[in-house]
Amino acid sequence: MAGQVLLAPTIGFGATYLLQWDSDLYTLRLNIDLVPWILSAAMLYGLLSLLLALAVSGFAPLFVANEGGWLPVLGLSRRRRDAEYVQRAQSNLRASPYGRMLRTVHQRVQGDKTLLEVHGGLQILAAPVQLILVVAPLFLLGSVPSEWHVEGRLMELALLGYVAALVILLRAFPTFATRFVGPASSVRRFLVNVTRINWMFPVLLLWIISRIIVALAFEVLEPDLSKWQEMSLEKKIFEALLPGSIDVPENSFLDLLVALAVLPLAIFTTLATL
Repeated sequence: MAGQVLLAPTIGFGATYLLQWDSDLYTLRLNIDLVPWILSAAMLYGLLSLLLALAVSGFAPLFVANEGGWLPVLGLSRRRRDAEYVQRAQSNLRASPYGRMLRTVHQRVQGDKTLLEVHGGLQILAAPVQLILVVAPLFLLGSVPSEWHVEGRLMELALLGYVAALVILLRAFPTFATRFVGPASSVRRFLVNVTRINWMFPVLLLWIISRIIVALAFEVLEPDLSKWQEMSLEKKIFEALLPGSIDVPENSFLDLLVALAVLPLAIFTTLATL
């Protein structure tokens, strides 16, 4: 879990920005100045993705439902183990994407699949959903007439489209996974046996593909990138959290879209198998 939340975005950002090709000298140079941004952005985006995965999926371990929900567990309600609260919490858990995914994982593990195979199969099935999450906010930007755009609000519009797509897709994903997780787990086992790839490889490969798709989509849409950069709060946030000034890449908002598309689904599948 920690690897997906922190390590995957760190590697993804590092692969994108740490090494830069110098066409004049035909050499690779190391962008040491971007290391603070890479580490802080990886932590910020990873934690944000974790919160999104927990909130949208309806995450609630079984012991939380048996105690009556998160409010009694966190001490915000005195009705701990109250029959009404317990029944409501258990009903919410069964209907939530997290609860439905738990049942799918349990059924497959009780069958002929190992837990790692099921986890790998879910990661494979999550790939097309993650690519849709990459395209959704960009499609929204392209479909809204330019005269409707409010100055300084392009990022908010893109994030609105992203959140709507995340809620819809995360609720639909357990139904999709229930039907195809068996074959996907077999494919995952075959890939591991043949290529010896580890659990992080699919996430990093999808990160690279998503980054390319986002860059191509922006070339097609040709939005005014200056407006995106003006409303980006990254620099202010990082300057508030870190001492001194920090260099932020010019197109860092593209990596925000990629991180929010790839990580929440990857974290969700890991939560279900854990």
